[in-house]
Amino acid sequence: MKNSGTDIQVDERNGRRLVLFPLPLQGHVNPMIQLANILHSKGFSITIIHTTFNSPDPSKYPHFTFHSIQEELTETEASTADIIALASSLNIKCVAPFRDCVSRLLSDVSEDPIACLISDAIFHFTAAVSKGLKLPRIVLRTGGASSFRIFTALPFLKEKGYLPIQESQLEEPMVELPPFKVKDLPVINSRDPESVYDLMVSMADGTKASSGVIWNTFEELEQPALAALRHEFSIPIFPIGPFHNRFPSSSSRHINPMIQLANILYSKGFSITIIHTQFNAPNPSKCPHFTFHEIPDGLLEDEASTADGVILFSVLNSKCVEPFRDSLANLLLDAMDQEPVACLITDAAWHFTHAVAEGFKIPTIAMRTTSICSFLAFASFPLLREKGYFPIQDSRLEESVQELPPLKVKDLPVIITRFPATLHQLFEKISNQAKACSGLIWNSFEEIERDALSKLSQLIEVVNINVVEEPIAFLITYVSWLSPKTVAEGFKLSIIDIQSTSTSFFLVFAFFSHLLEKGYFPVQGAFSLCVWLVIATVNEAEFLEMVWGLASSYQPFLWVVRPGFVQALNWLATLPNGFLEMVGGRRHIVKCASQQEVLAHPTTEGFWTHNGWNSML
Repeated sequence: MKNSGTDIQVDERNGRRLVLFPLPLQGHVNPMIQLANILHSKGFSITIIHTTFNSPDPSKYPHFTFHSIQEELTETEASTADIIALASSLNIKCVAPFRDCVSRLLSDVSEDPIACLISDAIFHFTAAVSKGLKLPRIVLRTGGASSFRIFTALPFLKEKGYLPIQESQLEEPMVELPPFKVKDLPVINSRDPESVYDLMVSMADGTKASSGVIWNTFEELEQPALAALRHEFSIPIFPIGPFHNRFPSSSSRHINPMIQLANILYSKGFSITIIHTQFNAPNPSKCPHFTFHEIPDGLLEDEASTADGVILFSVLNSKCVEPFRDSLANLLLDAMDQEPVACLITDAAWHFTHAVAEGFKIPTIAMRTTSICSFLAFASFPLLREKGYFPIQDSRLEESVQELPPLKVKDLPVIITRFPATLHQLFEKISNQAKACSGLIWNSFEEIERDALSKLSQLIEVVNINVVEEPIAFLITYVSWLSPKTVAEGFKLSIIDIQSTSTSFFLVFAFFSHLLEKGYFPVQGAFSLCVWLVIATVNEAEFLEMVWGLASSYQPFLWVVRPGFVQALNWLATLPNGFLEMVGGRRHIVKCASQQEVLAHPTTEGFWTHNGWNSML
């Protein structure tokens, strides 16, 4: 479809449809949706089948088609904290409704033909259903390749006596799975240990029976495990993760830093007016101290739903020129009776804005939300293309880029798009505008990019290149401290400042007293902040172990205890008598808190995790 006012073309769908079926748990739904965005950007139509339990919000993904199936979980099954029991129930109760749904989709001649099914590997029943319908099936593994190797070996390990695990064997090496020891075997809590074994074996068998495996991992991270799986499997393996890096959110990468910068400038006494598009618009109610002006962007449905960021930016830069000029003109007229407009701060990706502002004789400052190093590479694209570095050839990956030392060809940024020539034009325009602006603001800091900043000063003859002295996430938190705000349940970040001379620790999942006993943390000055923010649950004994670990640390702490965190008990109902009196004023226990703001606090120096794969990535 050709866009009016631009020669950029958006590809039509390629006439093939993919049906995706995610397991309804957050750590599984999110990677599946991210994968769907990647595949949609390659021209596939996407249909997502989902359960009514923990279903995704279709309104967030207007470019996908959603079909809900009735799995009919009982209230007890739906509310269980036993993930194995839940997954086992879903594998039984979803068979018939899933088969019926796929059958209807296959018979629907009004839609694109279905190329294949992509199901979460935990949904092992889909192997038999897809085989019966003669539909190719690829599975998505949202966990690591290393853990999956162990799952495939469970029958053998059980036969060899490694299972069930005995404490006396923990340090023994598993000669069949080097370099693992018995203590490295994954332990999944369930009321029925045998059901864990059955589910993992069924998952492994169902994966081997598929037409291929997509892994949310990457070669450099798990090369030995992936090599072993390729040797064991007779099907293709695609380690194409981490998915969140392959399909970044434009709003989080551009809108959030700009809003954060606006808060910083507002705190210094400036009035703030934000011009924004209808597409992916910010929520004005969250920033009542700013004035918002929306402009029509004229995006067509295909343009708004494209996952090709290069196309989206190019189309927006073409269609927003006139609406932006009109909006700026109206603001200048209003400013005659109000505060004058000091300057325009524009995202550097809006390469047309400098020319518009220059027509009104308004100074322009460009904000770059990414690193200086990447900008140097982008600014050099015309030269690098002329020198033959683009398109990148596999045979040249280890060659040095003489024009950008110490980079090698493999270090040059690669952005996936159907229009490489448009990509180069876009970055050339962005670079040219940056050179023409009155100043640049970078979401970086000098200590991390000192050499790049020096090279940038030689490349761009601008009087003011302002490198934010701290990452913006830290700066905006600092602004929050100047006027403390409630995060949740009466918790304010300002309470952390009481212990600001101590180091802090962010607790996600582990047994505190075990780590303390093993000497991972010094007894004194270990941390002043502990936070629990995770979907997992623990039993009463594990909860008490954490309680006494915190009490015995003699350090100030913040602990977020989510309702339902302790199995079968109400919020904080199991705290032992005397605990609150023992920890006194050094404890802050709340139901929820902002993970971003807590992690941004300068006294937070650790991340204690239950090793959930998405958290690790």
